[in-house]
Amino acid sequence: MVVPVYNREVLLVRALDSVLAQTYRPVNLIVVDNNSTDGSLDVARRWADAHRSADFRVEVLQEPTPGAAAARLKARMQNPEQQRAARSMFRQHGASLERAMQCMQAGDTEGAKQILQRTMQTPEGAQLAQQIARLMGR
Repeated sequence: MVVPVYNREVLLVRALDSVLAQTYRPVNLIVVDNNSTDGSLDVARRWADAHRSADFRVEVLQEPTPGAAAARLKARMQNPEQQRAARSMFRQHGASLERAMQCMQAGDTEGAKQILQRTMQTPEGAQLAQQIARLMGR
């Protein structure tokens, strides 16, 4: 289970305690802090240290990119199988993704959108979409 966190110092212990109290709790819990400016990261680390056990693994990560999607991706990339899938995806489609990223960095969102739409309309693009969906756990 992945718990993305941004500035929820006051609520975090209650949320994590709720996960721990579930009848069918996860074996692995990954808490990903998205650059919180309050004490969320310290709270998560202390909670993890206090509750980690042989049958309940807790990991606390930091992700500088804002948003829950970035936090979930960071957590998923801890899995070696997901790392291999991502490397394969970028080997096959890296040039198109790089061009789209360059457009985005230059402020050309329409250009990036067009590149990605053209990429997704190819058989390889359909495969890329499936790989991204698997990588994101969907």
